[in-house]
Amino acid sequence: MKFKKAIIIGATSGIGKALAFKLAREGYALGLTGRRGGLLQELQCALIQPGVDAGGVVVSIKEMDVAKTEEAQQLFKELVAEMGEVDLVVICAGVGLSSTRPSWQIDRKVIEVNVLGFVAMMTAAAEYFCKKGNGHIVGISSVAAFLYHGSSSAYPASKAFVMNYMKGLRLKLKRIQPKIYITDIRPGYVDTPMVEHIKFKPFLITAEKAADLIYKAITKKKRSAYVPWRTGVAANFYGFLLRVWPDFFERFLK
Repeated sequence: MKFKKAIIIGATSGIGKALAFKLAREGYALGLTGRRGGLLQELQCALIQPGVDAGGVVVSIKEMDVAKTEEAQQLFKELVAEMGEVDLVVICAGVGLSSTRPSWQIDRKVIEVNVLGFVAMMTAAAEYFCKKGNGHIVGISSVAAFLYHGSSSAYPASKAFVMNYMKGLRLKLKRIQPKIYITDIRPGYVDTPMVEHIKFKPFLITAEKAADLIYKAITKKKRSAYVPWRTGVAANFYGFLLRVWPDFFERFLK
């Protein structure tokens, strides 16, 4: 059986970290990236040490800031070269910043990471898989793409971009190389540092549970998957209410 290899962009915490352990347990060799080199090294040690959860897998790491797009693309190519070949690329890198007042600095950071950084990694992965002839790209959007709120106008907008970008890229690749799959993962509330400040978190799940659900979506090569599925129902319904009766339902948004 061919040894499977995966790259996770943004693996030092949250969903990315949990997914690293999940893929390791499923027999993947891993290439992991993140901005914090120390945390990357700790994760690498945890994964390669026999008897520690996944235990004994092959792990390569690259310190990377996706907001530095050209540098990040070059580091991606170097990581692929080190691994020899890659079957799966999962893009988890993202930030969720909020402010009660308009802030160009905050909105720019969100856009640099969630939009420009995301596209840089998506295109790097797509170009590689086009040359290889097959592959699977997984992007993390969010049910926030269906909503909006005053404390963070950039975050839901960035996730709506991510969602629609993957739809368009999937269509483009289908015409060029139909053996490349794209899966859009749409999480709701996952117990990670990004949602610690939020009080009301319906359908909250652990990062480990999210990783299990994401892996199922990967194995089925699904176009999209809500994690968990209940959040998709709730977000789509509330999004519908906001479109039909915005003046009434906006009073419940922060």
